[in-house]
Amino acid sequence: MAESSYFNIFVTHVVDAIDYKDSPSLCNLIFCGQKNRDVALKLEEQIKACSFDTSPEPTLSDLKKEKIFCVLLNNIWVRAEFHEIAKDSFGYYMDVFCIDYGSIQSIPLNFCRVIPPGARSIADINCNPPLASKFLLADVLIANGPKGKESALLYLKQHMENKIVKAVPLGVHNGFEGVRVYLNDQLVAKLLVDNHIGKAATTYITALQTPVPTKRIFFVESVTPLEPHAAKNFPTRKSSSICSTRSLFTPPINGNLSYTQSFLEANGTHFVTVTDVHNGPAKFAVQRKSPEAEESMNIISKQLSNYTDQNPKPLTVTSHGTPCIAVSGRDKQFHRGLITSSANDGQYFRVYFVDQGYTDLVPINFLFEIPPALVMLELLAIRVGLDEAESLFIHNGVSQIFTKLVLNKTFRCKVVDPSIPQTVVLIDANGRSVKDLVLDCLNHPNAVRSVLSLNIQQVSAPASPNPALIRADLKV
Repeated sequence: MAESSYFNIFVTHVVDAIDYKDSPSLCNLIFCGQKNRDVALKLEEQIKACSFDTSPEPTLSDLKKEKIFCVLLNNIWVRAEFHEIAKDSFGYYMDVFCIDYGSIQSIPLNFCRVIPPGARSIADINCNPPLASKFLLADVLIANGPKGKESALLYLKQHMENKIVKAVPLGVHNGFEGVRVYLNDQLVAKLLVDNHIGKAATTYITALQTPVPTKRIFFVESVTPLEPHAAKNFPTRKSSSICSTRSLFTPPINGNLSYTQSFLEANGTHFVTVTDVHNGPAKFAVQRKSPEAEESMNIISKQLSNYTDQNPKPLTVTSHGTPCIAVSGRDKQFHRGLITSSANDGQYFRVYFVDQGYTDLVPINFLFEIPPALVMLELLAIRVGLDEAESLFIHNGVSQIFTKLVLNKTFRCKVVDPSIPQTVVLIDANGRSVKDLVLDCLNHPNAVRSVLSLNIQQVSAPASPNPALIRADLKV
């Protein structure tokens, strides 16, 4: 039998199983991938050279003007197109279509960047066609039903995702590009059949009799480029063991279980401690320092302690915006959290700790269901921005200086703009605004060290009963 030619596919993700047209009891397997991986890697290097990590966060209107912009996905900046804007109880996020990976992802606005006009290779970044395609795995069928689909999708996810496979083109079937796939020169259809996961299709015997291809085709054009609407039409899955086409940023189905965002009252002066800095002076988290806030912390700590003494249930719904109880890697204690994204094939999740104001990576076995009573209590951390922060970003090193000036320090705080996210003015014990302190550092580089080490006088918060905070023992 004549040898077939092949092309390489870098498998970006396994999508789902679709009904087999000739039998409702069987399914075909669908996956997405890149035919020209070398081009994709070159593009990623060009995007990396744009230094987005230090670039200012764009506005929503900026992103809507751009046909193509970049988003941070699994610690890599990739190209994307705007799909739609959404809002959950925690704020705005965007659905974007990652044109080189073939998936719709829900991304926070601060994970997006506009390609700067002066960037090198901007023409390549903007004008290169999308590199993702969709494929139908030939020669094998799967039993239609949750058990059959889950087993097959999990097997392909574990063995094919983020790997390069050989693919022999077999034409378009049901709108998908049919391919005979070899992983390490082994027929993938045979691996599924031998493991009792798949059933032989009509082409299976021919596939077994065909020699493993050795003649490679380079620079293959996509027969069926994946469009955003096609990606969105794949059904999503509740199981965290299988990633759907959408990322795990999707808001929870149960809309009744969600936190209510806290805010600072517009009138009067507050005492706050800066607990985390997300994007320099443009976005950071503060925690109230007052007898009332301390009492709230006591109530939350007691309820966490009582709940975790009763063998808490592992978290099963891990979509974006899901409230939970999580163990923080910083203090090894139980805290209230909010799922923001997944990492490492769903074994870890980025969790925003709603009472502390920072985000941390948490293993899935350290995530637990949260009682509704704990969700109803106010959040103790509040995300804010410094008034006129945009005027500071014309200077280099602003975020680093701001972080050193304010992190874990207490200030007087006044609200300038009450709209969410609120903008505030921070004032130290000597009556100086943090903005002025940042400008002092920028204008007198030689004095930065002394300013950072000596000149920040923390504000003393009002006296409180100072009750001992009850913390849950780690029982995981």
